[in-house]
Amino acid sequence: MRKELVIPVVIIIMAAAVGMYWYYGDRDDVRIVDLDAPDRIGLSMPSQLSIIVQNNESVPVNVTIDAKNAFVGENGTSLSASRMIFTETSYSGPGFGYSALVPLTGEITLMPGENTIGVFLGFKMAGNHSVEVRIYQNERLIDEGTVIVEVPLPVLSLQLEYEKATTDNFDFYRIDGYLTNHEISRVLGPVTTSVTVTNDKTGEVVSTDTQSRYHESVLMSGWDISHWNISNWEDSPMTLIELAHNDSSNVSYMPVTSVVKGKIGDQYRVNVTHTSKYQVVSAEIVIPPA
Repeated sequence: MRKELVIPVVIIIMAAAVGMYWYYGDRDDVRIVDLDAPDRIGLSMPSQLSIIVQNNESVPVNVTIDAKNAFVGENGTSLSASRMIFTETSYSGPGFGYSALVPLTGEITLMPGENTIGVFLGFKMAGNHSVEVRIYQNERLIDEGTVIVEVPLPVLSLQLEYEKATTDNFDFYRIDGYLTNHEISRVLGPVTTSVTVTNDKTGEVVSTDTQSRYHESVLMSGWDISHWNISNWEDSPMTLIELAHNDSSNVSYMPVTSVVKGKIGDQYRVNVTHTSKYQVVSAEIVIPPA
């Protein structure tokens, strides 16, 4: 090596060594023992990451902790650490006991032995999220670890069912829709449910209705119509079809907004489409059944 290069190279090596020592060297013996989080968490459903930290020193040690991606917004951005809170740090042993609520940005006192620190988790974007935990002492990295949390999308299905009631003058059919979410994630925001009823013989659309509601896995209707004395129905149907033996009734059937009045011998096709930000599901039923 040329002599004029020796001194600069030596200086660079020494500077690197000093930097590595400052960043990693002369640290207390503190290690992450385990990162315990659920394998799967639903959208916008809070959970918790337990950080198990072993302090092998004989005295308490003050550290700071950074948990990246513990909160992720709808656009996939990791939210600021100030939104996360340590729920507990504790040690149970002879002569020791410690429990506190402290902000993430503050110092945590680790007692000798095993300490458990809880950090809230929350995700508004589906996918596999890598939660990265780093422990610092005086701005120097002591230890780090990563845990992967899966956040699935909702998986919806729609089922239509009918119930029939008969009087001297009418056959009544109530059509109910049941929306089921097969995943642990919530359906965020409003959902739009549209109901279209078509005369199956003529192809004419005889009723359309659209509603926007906030719900997940529930019966799509919920009004009390027991005063109608049609049957013991305790809530209103999505669609009510009246088939008259002679003349149609003059009943409005409010608050049901999708009502069809026909005659015995008519047949109707009911289509229900449920639209959310994640999925569109549809179902169809023919009344009376063929």
